[in-house]
Amino acid sequence: MRKMVWMLGFLLAAGTVAWGQAVDSRPDKDGVYSMGLGLKPATLVHGVAAEYPSDPGLAKEKRVVALRIVVGTDGTPGVINRLNVDPSPFDDAAIAAVRASQFGPGVYKGRPVPTRMMLWVPFLGGKQAPIPINAVAGEKGISMPVALNSVEAEFPKSVPANFAGGIVLIHVLVTEDGLPSDARVLVTSGDGFSESALKAVAKYRFSPAKLRGVPTPLDINVEVNFRRD
Repeated sequence: MRKMVWMLGFLLAAGTVAWGQAVDSRPDKDGVYSMGLGLKPATLVHGVAAEYPSDPGLAKEKRVVALRIVVGTDGTPGVINRLNVDPSPFDDAAIAAVRASQFGPGVYKGRPVPTRMMLWVPFLGGKQAPIPINAVAGEKGISMPVALNSVEAEFPKSVPANFAGGIVLIHVLVTEDGLPSDARVLVTSGDGFSESALKAVAKYRFSPAKLRGVPTPLDINVEVNFRRD
């Protein structure tokens, strides 16, 4: 049987807890931290409003540009990646606004470290300024994705018969089209479980997250719970 538990990746930044075990924060291959025990995530101190593109035809168009950025140890934004499926005329303005914004660095066990964080720049038309936002679902108009289907993860045939089950925690980006992307395993009971869980998650379909009514990419965590029948 399979059970899904939805959690925002941002909620795990201060310490991931998976079925009773704390997961220590570790840097990736680039030396950048994202989440885990002992990590205080980077913060958006002051967001600078983006400028609308000069094309007057875009003035009333609604678009949320989702970005994942690396904040350095001095609070300076480094690498910035757009998370939206398709490019838009708003992307450059959103990135320029984030570059001009002020951040507090992430801290791991008392020392500043480079960390990743997710930001949204909402171009919603009217008089509302497109200021970068960093928040969790339920804050500032951001809603969670909603699963539209149920996919059973197969119990791995490679797992010995004396294994009654296992659990895999997967971090995944749900795009504005409602598709899973960039899935990676955070915690697992074994390689066989990881492979099966990733195959199942790849088949999930969602009603995407929304920021003030506009579909947007959002990171979530999925817990896949394996039990022998």
